[in-house]
Amino acid sequence: MPNWKQLQRLIVNGYRSLYRVNETFFEGVTELPSGSVLTLRGNTESHPERYWHPQITRNNSLTFGEAVERCRHTVIEAVRLRLRADVPLAFCMSGGIDSNTLNIIYNLADFVNKLAFGLVIWAAAMQNTSLSKR
Repeated sequence: MPNWKQLQRLIVNGYRSLYRVNETFFEGVTELPSGSVLTLRGNTESHPERYWHPQITRNNSLTFGEAVERCRHTVIEAVRLRLRADVPLAFCMSGGIDSNTLNIIYNLADFVNKLAFGLVIWAAAMQNTSLSKR
């Protein structure tokens, strides 16, 4: 059965509003938490289990500049690894800092068959338009 509330969220507020709740487009079906898996075995009750537990360690020996350089290198390397392909590539850009960072790295890199395009969501465009008029 359709979840009309979730469909209304999408139409009125755009796709970004969908992830503020764990509902889906189907009534009674919810999303799993990030980094979780659900294994079904017969008729027994099941619960999501975390498969990823991030390990955060503080390194006080790094200077600010070293931390910035390490972060820059890590992001660039992650993008480089994920852009390996023998076909033209494209990705969806929301206009936020994450997608703009990826776009800059992507366009500065020397990749064959580059294709970047942006997808502008109506709500985001309206928000940016109203901000630019101030």
